Amino acid sequence: MTIQPDVRAVLCMILLFLNSVITVIFLIFGSDIGLLTFWFGALLIPIFFQILINKESLEEFGFWTKGMPKYLVIGLMISSCLILIHLGIGLAIEGILVNITQEAIIFLPGMVVTQIFISIIEEMGSRGYIQRQLSLRYSPKFSIGIASLFFALLHWINILISLGIRTFTSLLLFSINMVLGGAWLGYAYYKSNNNLWLPIALHFGWNVVGYFFFGSLFTGGSVVTYLIDPILIEFEWSILTALILSLGTVVIYLVSKTSVLSFPQEEAHI
Repeated sequence: MTIQPDVRAVLCMILLFLNSVITVIFLIFGSDIGLLTFWFGALLIPIFFQILINKESLEEFGFWTKGMPKYLVIGLMISSCLILIHLGIGLAIEGILVNITQEAIIFLPGMVVTQIFISIIEEMGSRGYIQRQLSLRYSPKFSIGIASLFFALLHWINILISLGIRTFTSLLLFSINMVLGGAWLGYAYYKSNNNLWLPIALHFGWNVVGYFFFGSLFTGGSVVTYLIDPILIEFEWSILTALILSLGTVVIYLVSKTSVLSFPQEEAHI
């Protein structure tokens, strides 16, 4: 029996969500194996569907080698510039103080390695499998929208950990920003003709540069002091981040229209 692409996408989403639930259960009982389980599950589930259900190669996630250097460079440039704009606005309005500590520099190489792994796994599942399968049956807008909502849902662990620490408004903004971030990455995947290296580079650059300057609960980073309401400018939890991510989507659109940094069909695949 042939399983339709949209059904495959739904089944994959269910398993990935259950994987995150299992992770939370482990964390509740104080077991560090939870995060290890999460990342191995997030890696193996899309691979299982791709190889055994779709009977396709891993390369068809979007790991095309032709044009890969270009997409990596473009993605890193765009995401790094967006973070620097975010940081620059915060400093310009005297809303933040950033202290780049020695610990942040020491942890940077480890964070780079970790984020390579995280960026590939998250993009492989959300864009490389779920969005691509949905796009075989539905419009690009619908496929990007569903994949983005699911991408945000997978970050519910961040919200769960932050309960009692952050306000409802802050949690709501984080959820909205995860949807916007997923849409930005999904749109980049679509505009690059399903070349996964572009959203991977965008995701990686956003996380590494962002967490280095703004800090992170999980990865460390610089020490940031907010001099105005964090809801306005805090990285990933603010209105400013929503605007920056929206700008990122506009940038992808504009870049895809240029002759120098275009995403030609013939370079999308081998």
